[in-house]
Order: sequence, then C-alpha cells, then structure tokens
Amino acid sequence: SFVHKDAVAGNPLNFEDYTLSAEQKAAISAGGGESLFVRQGGAYLTVDKPMFGTSSELLQDGTWAQYPVTVRSSDGSSDANAYMGWSNHHIAGGGSFGVKNGVFDRHSNSYLMLQSSCVGHYIYDYSNSGRDGDAGYDVNRALGDWSATHACGSAEGGMLKMYAAIRPEQKMQSAPSCADHLAAGSETSGMYSILPKGYSGSAFEVYCDMTTAGGGWTIVSSVSGADGEPSFVHKDAVAGNPLNFEDYTLSAEQKAAISAGGGESLFVRQGGAYLTVDKPMFGTSSELLQDGTWAQYPVTVRSSDGSSDANAYMGWSNHHIAGGGSFGVKNGVFDRHSNSYLMLQSSCVGHYIYDYSNSGRDGDAGYDVNRALGDWSATH
Repeated sequence: SFVHKDAVAGNPLNFEDYTLSAEQKAAISAGGGESLFVRQGGAYLTVDKPMFGTSSELLQDGTWAQYPVTVRSSDGSSDANAYMGWSNHHIAGGGSFGVKNGVFDRHSNSYLMLQSSCVGHYIYDYSNSGRDGDAGYDVNRALGDWSATHACGSAEGGMLKMYAAIRPEQKMQSAPSCADHLAAGSETSGMYSILPKGYSGSAFEVYCDMTTAGGGWTIVSSVSGADGEPSFVHKDAVAGNPLNFEDYTLSAEQKAAISAGGGESLFVRQGGAYLTVDKPMFGTSSELLQDGTWAQYPVTVRSSDGSSDANAYMGWSNHHIAGGGSFGVKNGVFDRHSNSYLMLQSSCVGHYIYDYSNSGRDGDAGYDVNRALGDWSATH
C-alpha cells in the first residue's frame, strides 16, 4: 500500500508496483504542498495537501490522520469539502489510504480510512479476501473525468492502476484579470490567480475563458439550471467548475471588484451560443455590496452570430428576489412593475436573460430567455 514501510523497485511511469521507504515518503511529504494521483489513461486528481501531512507521523507505528482538502480532477471539476486520510495500522484488509467527499466515519477499527460501504471515495483501499496487508485501490465516486471503477470491491487487488506523487505548493502568479493573463500569453481556459485593482483582499483563484469572443473573460458565476442554485448576485462563494456549467459563483466582494475593473460582460450557454454586453455586469462602483440595492444600465447586446440590440438594458437587484428578478438583460428599460421582482419585466417580455423561480420563493435562481437575438434562442 501507499503506507508500506520498505522500498519496492519498479517503474511507476509504467504503472508498475513501486514505493519509496516510509522515511523517504515522510520527508517528501513534510516538504510538500500538493498531491497528485494519475491513473492509466491520463485522468488525474490533484489534492491541495501532501499525502502524509507535514510532520513525521507516518513513521510512528499505530498512527492515522485525515486532513480537509480540496480535490480537483483533470477536467477541472472540484470538491472543496473533501478529506484525505491514511493509516499505518489495522490495514490487513484495506483502509490504508483514501480520498473522499466529507470526513471519514471510521466505522470500523479494521479499516480506519475506509468509509462504510466505500461511499464517497474518490480513492479507497479495500482488499479483504486474503487479509494479507496488500492494497487494492478503487473509485466509488466519480469527479469529472475521474470515473468510478467499483462501488465497493473487496477482492485481492484493485481495478485502479495509478501512481501517487507529491510536490511543493506551486504559487500561481497573479494578474489583475483574466484579460491580463491572456495578454501575457496564457491562452488555455482554466483556473488562474487574479488580484483586481482596488480589491482589499489577497489574490484569489478564478476560472478564465480564454477562447470565447476573443478570450480574457473572468467567470464570476455559473448555473446548471438545477433547483436550489444561487443567483448571480449571491453573496457567498460556491465551488464548482463553470466551464462545465456547474453551479459556481464568486463572493459578492470579488464580483464587485472584477466588475469595477471591467468593461464588458459575456454570457455563454451550453452549446456555444453567447451574448456580449458593452458594460460590466454590476457597474463600476461597489453598489452590489450595499444591501437593498438595484441598478440598470443602457447597453448594447450582441449575439455570437453578430445580431445586435443597441436599445437594451442590463440590470440587477440584491433584494426582493425570493422568486426571481435578481438579474436580467432585455430590450428596452425595465418596467419594475412589481417590488417582488425588480429586474423582471411584466410577463418576462423582451428578456434576453431573465430570472424567475417563483414556485418555492426560496431565493434560488431560474434563468431563461424570452426574446431571441440571432442564434441566442428563446427557452421559455
């Protein structure tokens, strides 16, 4: 297993049996900042902590540990509520190492780092038929392109061919925006570190769209269309991969800072159609951070096929949005016909984007299109 004490020779790049000694692994982990798990075929997971922590606990017999971590798959999917754990005792049948969603339940002293029924494991060790201390690694829970292998297989040997690696934390160089990263030569969409001008906090990671409409777009929010997802004006950050159209948003402070330094907005839907708007989503002041606030701006909207509307408005509200009206883009000015839906036109008329999720009135978002613009088609 990964916690085996003695070194084993082999070529891990060919997915052969191989391990360093416990002393070597503990020393590498103590100087590390991240872990990598690569499986045959190329899919991988990264974890934002070293496998065995930064102390020498691995060298102490009868020891176990688990750490809260963020896990990311090779396609950018992530889980910020994960745990990674290891044990060097009571592992005859498995439970030596695992990465999973949520904390380990430690339901049995026979498998300390194996959740009951293997539930939630991105990596688990369960090789119970012979109980001879060897490892059998599998995946119960998929994460993006890190696919499941076996719900809870206990046969000798696992289905997961992989190697594990540790490196020091790689500090991502920050820039004021995704556009600055693009100008510096970064042309791949994905995660980057930014520090917007005037932002009082430290640098933070965002997803950048480096290909659509010239690239350089800082993604501030995303929805999948499922129930219960927060609106574009939601205050708190939500983890997810917006490039996969998962539920995701930055904090209000981050969105306000990005908008203050912005000049345009982009709205991309699954399938590739998009709208560009010639103003930033939340204006160039900090109004978004003030409770009980709304605003609308005259804008020009263009669709991905070049169709345009120079008589449009874009607006947002952070109050009276229990049933919708948090954000919209439409032909003409918003009529503000109801204090219950400030940025929702009567009967949704003219909306290129509207938010209306009134059945539960629980403050989540429901975005649709009433009025088509070129290849930006109506939905409802």
